[in-house]
Amino acid sequence: MNKSICDCGVCFNSIDSKHIGYSIQLECKHWFHSQCVKPWCERCLDKNNQPTCPLCRQIISNEYLDILCIDYYTSDDDYMLMMNTIQLLTYIIKNKHYEDKKKLQQYIQKYPNEIENIILMLNFYISQISN
Repeated sequence: MNKSICDCGVCFNSIDSKHIGYSIQLECKHWFHSQCVKPWCERCLDKNNQPTCPLCRQIISNEYLDILCIDYYTSDDDYMLMMNTIQLLTYIIKNKHYEDKKKLQQYIQKYPNEIENIILMLNFYISQISN
């Protein structure tokens, strides 16, 4: 018998230990079946809104949208481009991808619209920490 971890915040069915691999815990600590929260995020993006947790409305970071295989780049709007760039830069720095050239190249190539800004910001960041 599979032990229930918790209930999905969208469908309210249980998330058990057998299906934990098909579920996601967001930064806000709420759990969802991936197939339940992914359409929610896609609907938010279709309306040009940043996806948020369906329960507490905390913004879902691009890192989690990547995990859900959601293409979140939807707008040429300068503000959205800047926000995407900052989130990507934060992810790269947090995970120290800048220390592994191959890993960094693989990651930033997924975001062609942000590459130039990410490289500029990374160069600045690295110059600051090396001083």
